[in-house]
Amino acid sequence: MTLRGLAVELGMPWQALRPKLAAAGIEPFSPDGQDYGAVFERNVATAADLASTKPRSQQNKEKDGE
Repeated sequence: MTLRGLAVELGMPWQALRPKLAAAGIEPFSPDGQDYGAVFERNVATAADLASTKPRSQQNKEKDGE
């Protein structure tokens, strides 16, 4: 699944998803070392539960009582 498609499925901007994938140690799909670009395995990415992690700006708003 492409980065943008995964972002839509998880309900977040692709720009926010990329660092979350990296932080979770999820790398683009690369069978036998082939580079297909920003293509990820859906089951790996969704298993990491990336959608439940709130963006840092949202955490700050909640902390500040907004």
